[in-house]
Amino acid sequence: MFYSFIKILATIVFHIAFNVKVRGRDHITSAGQILFCNHLSYIDPIFLINAFPRKSGKIHFMAKETLWKKLIFRIALPLMNVFPVKRGEGDQDALALAAEYAKTATLGIFPEGTRAKDHVMKRFKSGAALIATTTGSPLLPCCIYYEKGLAFRRKITIRFGEKMNPADYENTRALTRAMKERTEELLAQKHNA
Repeated sequence: MFYSFIKILATIVFHIAFNVKVRGRDHITSAGQILFCNHLSYIDPIFLINAFPRKSGKIHFMAKETLWKKLIFRIALPLMNVFPVKRGEGDQDALALAAEYAKTATLGIFPEGTRAKDHVMKRFKSGAALIATTTGSPLLPCCIYYEKGLAFRRKITIRFGEKMNPADYENTRALTRAMKERTEELLAQKHNA
């Protein structure tokens, strides 16, 4: 219920505060996919929740466990379908939950593992590719593009691309590299239709 409230509130606030355009919604299906996206800001998940069609269900985001140290995040993140992962520890519980969402819903991951505040995309970690390879779930590429920082009425483009089949790649390393390349291709389109 809170997720739906966030979606409605975000729609109102984002259309007042920002000039948001969403491209490529036709690539989104309702279940069994892994959404991966570049990461610029703490509000990126809200941008994606807002851009995701209601008929396609909810996005379940994986985020670093250290965010739960702050009270505001401990309260808000679970309400927005965000679950913690212990990075670098092979968190089996989080991986099992992620695999379940990847097969039955939409799993959302920011493969850089951190925000690229300078707008220079970081190296992609292999977690999303590993989950996709293990589950056979297709990968839905996405990018959030805006110039400089977030500001009132800033033009923001959220672009979804064609899905990627993990079976088309030799291994997780090749898939991870292809995921970053696909994100770079989407970003290169900037605000173009």
